[in-house]
Amino acid sequence: MSRLPGHLRAMVQLAPSSGRLVPWWHLAAGSVLALVPVWLSWRGAVATPGSSVSMLRLAMLPLALSAAFALDDPTLNSTSQAPLPVAGRLAVRLALVVPLIAAVWAGLTGLAAAAPGLASSTRAGWELLPVGALSLELAALVALTLAAGRLAARWIDEGGLAAGPVTLATAFALYFLAPPSWAFYLPYRP
Repeated sequence: MSRLPGHLRAMVQLAPSSGRLVPWWHLAAGSVLALVPVWLSWRGAVATPGSSVSMLRLAMLPLALSAAFALDDPTLNSTSQAPLPVAGRLAVRLALVVPLIAAVWAGLTGLAAAAPGLASSTRAGWELLPVGALSLELAALVALTLAAGRLAARWIDEGGLAAGPVTLATAFALYFLAPPSWAFYLPYRP
């Protein structure tokens, strides 16, 4: 570790204490709630690519909302003698949270792709779902949630409280108000 540059060394040393500050129960609750729509698609009659995409989009919301509180830290601005600037401390917290969200998302998409009736005799379930496009949508939703939470943290102690409604309002506005020509993925064609 002695060969690492100064800030990177400080980030590695700060990771365990930052891990204690991350509200892990938000991420656990969001992961469990994200599992519900995908599990319901398994319990349904026969999964179709359209229903699987809809269920994965429903699973995105609790997963993105669980990240809303990841950057909240009431002591962030009061610790002026910290070894890292604020941006470095936030980067450490992101480095702890984002891989967990990505791992849960990979599990959810794998579960949705393996749903009974989705795979045909000629094509696997992965080929029928726009996993890349859906992953990009999740990344944009998580980025919006984190940005809204960090922006709101300038005025209130817990920016995640404001990030949740902003994320939900944006998701519902895009779903209900976006014109059909704004398709986020190509529709399924056998």
